[in-house]
Amino acid sequence: MKTFISFPEARDIVLKRLPGPREDQTDLDKALGQTLIRPIVAKDAIPPFDNSAMDGFAVRAQDVPAAGVRLPLAGEIPAGCADAPALAAGACLRIMTGAPLPKGADAVLPVEVAEIHAANQAVTFLQAATPGKHVRPAGQDIRRGDTALEAGKTLAPADLAVLAALGYARVPVAHAPSVSVVTTGNELVAPSEPLRPGAIRNANAPMLAAQIATAGGRVHGHFHARDARTDVRRALEAAREADMMVVSGGVSVGAYDIVKEVLEEMGLAMLFWRVRQRPGKPLAFGLLEDKPVFGLPGNPVSSAICFEAYVRPALARMLGRRQVLPRLEPAVLDKPIAKKEGLHQFVPGRAWRKGSLCAVAAAGPQGSHIVSSLARADGLIHLEESLGEAPAGLSVPFERFVSPRA
Repeated sequence: MKTFISFPEARDIVLKRLPGPREDQTDLDKALGQTLIRPIVAKDAIPPFDNSAMDGFAVRAQDVPAAGVRLPLAGEIPAGCADAPALAAGACLRIMTGAPLPKGADAVLPVEVAEIHAANQAVTFLQAATPGKHVRPAGQDIRRGDTALEAGKTLAPADLAVLAALGYARVPVAHAPSVSVVTTGNELVAPSEPLRPGAIRNANAPMLAAQIATAGGRVHGHFHARDARTDVRRALEAAREADMMVVSGGVSVGAYDIVKEVLEEMGLAMLFWRVRQRPGKPLAFGLLEDKPVFGLPGNPVSSAICFEAYVRPALARMLGRRQVLPRLEPAVLDKPIAKKEGLHQFVPGRAWRKGSLCAVAAAGPQGSHIVSSLARADGLIHLEESLGEAPAGLSVPFERFVSPRA
């Protein structure tokens, strides 16, 4: 087991020891936000046939070489027409948007540039026709056999439109890893309970459950343990059925921090404990029957930040997503931040535009227990381990929080 390692080394260990993605099939109407596990190959072209981009008239461009040409109207082609008549030379056909282009036609003139003579069923065109004008050729969007969507993509509404257009009523997606949340501590009571002397309400369980949901995981269950070995063992045994365990509390060096010991008794292969970072130094990670287990600190800010730094990328890797690590954007500190050299520091921060720059500053007082500053933050300011100070004007990476789905 490694101990007191750097943030990059710790995250690298996590990402190298995770199980790979597993395939599920889901209905199209349930696929939003899920991760595509393999490429989608077009079984058909989009559009599947040459069709009109306008309400107007299908013509042969050579028949309308200049404005003022008058052609007989030979019929009409509505959208959805399965037996469009062929267009004879020297005639035109009324056509609706999306209707198949008739054989013989190579252009469409919009209704806005046409004068219809109802009495003698003829049309005078006010501009010349150009071959291909206002025609959507078959396969213009996606050709049959093309890769329409890449594996690892998190499916958005437009992706569902592509899947529907290609006839994918069932979609191959990555299995959403089930995650057990275990909280520990004699002092914790449920949010619905009145506070007794010495107690605090359990903020970590709902917070971690929400983070799991926004990361693409599925909460298997919440298990709480008091600071007693038998109670911790009971909770951990119940939680181990999930694909991943996230334990909050009990992994530091206090007299009641017994989670690591119990996990090792259960067979956990501990890969590292303690990371050179703030907050969240007493972070633990290991494998229990090849399932990842994260031991997060119990303070809510530390727990939330360690989730963002390690658990969210881990879930992205287990889902097979293309984007595993968070996107870091360049920013400039608007105000100085106290910094201790030798620790990678995560600072909940607010961001705004300042001219052409992204300016950032701490979102409020910093402390592993100050949840209100975390709630006001747009993301995390990264202050690297080598920095001994963080003055105003310093260029820093900024990691935006993932927005919850509406």
